[in-house]
Order: sequence, then C-alpha cells, then structure tokens
Amino acid sequence: MTLDPVSSSHQQEAFHHARNLYKQRLEKEPQNAEIHHLLGILCYQRGRLEESFESLQQAVNLNPNNPLYCNHLGMILLLTGRKQEALQ
Repeated sequence: MTLDPVSSSHQQEAFHHARNLYKQRLEKEPQNAEIHHLLGILCYQRGRLEESFESLQQAVNLNPNNPLYCNHLGMILLLTGRKQEALQ
C-alpha cells in the first residue's frame, strides 16, 4: 500500500492553509512586502506561477531595493517566458 495519495492530499491541505494565513495577514498589512514575497514563494513551490508573479511583483513594488525579491521575480518572469521583462 502506498501513501502517495494521502501525502499529496496532506501537502495540498497544508498549502491552502498557509496560503490562507498569508492572505489574512495581507488583509491587515497590505503594505508588508515580506508577506507578499513569502506568498509568492509558496505559490511558486506549488506550481502556481501566475499567482506567484502577482505576489512577487507586489513585493518588488513595495520594496524595489530588495535584491532577493527582485531575483525571485526575475526567476518567475523567466519561467513564464517573459525574458524581456526579466532583464529590466
């Protein structure tokens, strides 16, 4: 017997729970770049690249001098075929 379906379900539930917690924090702290960044990374890890892009873009908009935020946004842009945007 394999536990892969159970493990997958557990991971999916953990993702939704973490995502919801980040979103709740953003309702209270919409200008918190770090929460936007962490949500973007979480979405990237689950293959939700467009959602990741939106969160990382917001993090960079709020804190454009953070090299980690810019790096992660550039990575998502490359992964989604937006090479020219990534180079800017």
